[in-house]
Amino acid sequence: MAWLGVSHELHCIKMLRQWNYRDHYHPNLSESDHVHWDIHADHCLELLRSAALCHADTTLTTFRWDQKPKPMLNTKLAPHKCVKWQPLIASLEHRVVSEREMQNLINPLLLRESH
Repeated sequence: MAWLGVSHELHCIKMLRQWNYRDHYHPNLSESDHVHWDIHADHCLELLRSAALCHADTTLTTFRWDQKPKPMLNTKLAPHKCVKWQPLIASLEHRVVSEREMQNLINPLLLRESH
């Protein structure tokens, strides 16, 4: 069983957004929940850092001159060459493990210990 790296990365982006706006998404976190989310956020930052290093998007981000003495980052996004998302997702649909199947999974390492 496996998960595409991009799925993990998107999960982490969603998680980091929710953590950034935790007062909205998780207004009543306990101290132990807070620790869990801190650890999860740190894991996600490392995962995304590693993904950026591995995939090294070479799209150029330009600078522009404004009424300031130093150049400013051009916030207009440069075009990227992207994967065709729909065919990728369609190719995976028959391989998805459902929530029900996930709930029924048993760790084979634990099975060995019980015999």
